[in-house]
Amino acid sequence: MSDLLLSYYADDFTGATDALEALSRAGMRTMLFLEPPTHEQLAGFPDLRAVGVAGMTRTMAPHAIESTLRPALATLRALGAPHVHY
Repeated sequence: MSDLLLSYYADDFTGATDALEALSRAGMRTMLFLEPPTHEQLAGFPDLRAVGVAGMTRTMAPHAIESTLRPALATLRALGAPHVHY
């Protein structure tokens, strides 16, 4: 079972780091990735409570956004956090 409380996908690096800062200031151990992390990648960080992805969807056409977000959000959902945020 995952100890993650939240996973999130941000549409750009600025938004991703803003969320990272807010969660960290609230005392939540958080890590930021450029691609959705795997369970194997997270295994080395057992005390994480949130993970984020700094995406690039802000600059994409709508069809590209959908084809990027669907698999990314599915991967984040599979990590087991009860909340997945975009």
